[in-house]
Amino acid sequence: GLFSFPRYEPFSNVIGRAAQWCSQQGSLRFCNAQSLEIKLKSGTMVDTQRMSYTEHAERTTFFVRVLRVAYSKEPIPVEGGLPPSPPLALHCKTFMPLQLTRGIFVPEFESLSATKKRLWP
Repeated sequence: GLFSFPRYEPFSNVIGRAAQWCSQQGSLRFCNAQSLEIKLKSGTMVDTQRMSYTEHAERTTFFVRVLRVAYSKEPIPVEGGLPPSPPLALHCKTFMPLQLTRGIFVPEFESLSATKKRLWP
């Protein structure tokens, strides 16, 4: 209806559908996939091009997770060319940085390199 909220599916479903779609595209080569958190403002469309947001302490903030898939078109195959790409398996894991400080002001979090070292010592 006019004042209804959009319905979103679980992100695991999105990953599965993207992997299935990619595997069905014989003329496309999968290059990359990115999971993006996008701020969801009431009454507005999801802006997938915006990469930074302002937080307001007195308001609740909602985010929607989007999957961006990058691919390229395969050139017309030449006889004796490269073998077909292996089957594609997409998975998503979320890694959160550790919060280093607490307080009434902006908390400090570990760096990306510190998160990587913690996950893959």
